[in-house]
Amino acid sequence: MKYSDEIADEPITPGGELDNQLLEDEYLKSEKGKMNTLQFCINLMKGIAGTGSLSIPYAFKMVGIIPGLFLFFLVCCMMILATYQLLEINNNMGNRRILGLKSIKTNNVYAEMVYNVLGTSGYRAYVVFSLITLYGSNIGSLIAASKSLSQVPFTSGSSDSRYTISLIISTVICLILSILKDPTMLVPISTFGLVAIIVSYAVLVIFGWSKYKPSFVGSDLWPVSFADLLQNIGLFVYCMGFILFLLTQYKYIRRDCRKNVVRSTGVSITIMAIIYSFLGITLSQYYKNSEKGVQESIITSLPDGFALGWLLNLMMWFTVVGGFPLWMEPINETIEGDDVEHGKVFISSRKYLILRTVEIVLMGLVACLVPSFADVLSLIGNFTDVLTTFIFPAVMHIVFFRNRTSTTIMGLDMATLVVSVIIMIICTSLSLKKFFK
Repeated sequence: MKYSDEIADEPITPGGELDNQLLEDEYLKSEKGKMNTLQFCINLMKGIAGTGSLSIPYAFKMVGIIPGLFLFFLVCCMMILATYQLLEINNNMGNRRILGLKSIKTNNVYAEMVYNVLGTSGYRAYVVFSLITLYGSNIGSLIAASKSLSQVPFTSGSSDSRYTISLIISTVICLILSILKDPTMLVPISTFGLVAIIVSYAVLVIFGWSKYKPSFVGSDLWPVSFADLLQNIGLFVYCMGFILFLLTQYKYIRRDCRKNVVRSTGVSITIMAIIYSFLGITLSQYYKNSEKGVQESIITSLPDGFALGWLLNLMMWFTVVGGFPLWMEPINETIEGDDVEHGKVFISSRKYLILRTVEIVLMGLVACLVPSFADVLSLIGNFTDVLTTFIFPAVMHIVFFRNRTSTTIMGLDMATLVVSVIIMIICTSLSLKKFFK
């Protein structure tokens, strides 16, 4: 039988164009709605930007310009290394991930990795420390948001009643944002939050530039005292924190964007550190000549009756509330365990809707009954935050790879571990001293 050249030139075989098209369609369907690199960076920077940034001018005043720049450089390097450590473990977990999923019930990738690398004891310790950090951070956020909103003249009454009303409003908004179906829904809110904090700082810089004259002196380069340097180290770690929600956000990135996560994370936090450094130095130089001087929160350095004070407080409220659900997501993954059913906009699992409502209402009650909770946060946060941000990733990377990594990387792991332990001891000791004073 004679075959035509046309048929011979265009064979249809398994794995040909039709199968490739089906695979491409399945890939596009599975990746639909996930974040690209830019959206991931926006959420990351929004998680970093918060109330801690308002204390940076005060920190530069106390630690000095040169130590302040060095601390930002050090923290950035340690954060980038921690990102590399966690993602390298995650990408090399292989079949051990299946063992972890069968042994424990969690949707939190970080917790699962801890179980597979450090065992049951390490997993239990991580869960306790991470929940203390996350719950404490969110309670502190509710307190900060409510105090900012209470300064906006939308209601009359005593300061206590305004705080209570503001706390109720903040709690309700945080609850609504925390039951959205996934972090991709938060990208527009994170974007607006970044714009809000940029506008706030622009107002502070413009007012300081027009009202006060900077007067640089040589002593501004160095700490007020060695004790002041030690007491403010924790602030530089706190205001750059994101590690606990890194892997939570990583799950929602498109697969073709994941190979650039370490680099994009490094770029994002470096940009934030440069912006923080510029604003911290500039505002500390302007407002040290103000009537109130450089206060712990730079907004309180503004003169009484400042016309745009309400706008700054409203912007800060939006920034803090917008970051709340980013820090709730790792809690949800750890506590809930099972896969949560999602609707078009919100989660649809009745059990978890009730659970999240109870959690956030209880946090609101703590924020109402213990408005001085910030001192407790300082005590436990300086301990647990450094543990979960730097020490756990370093220890896990050392244990997981042992002799399978280069001497340089192992040396960086050990250096990070030593520096982190020193920072943790210093910050925790100073917090204990302040707490019992």
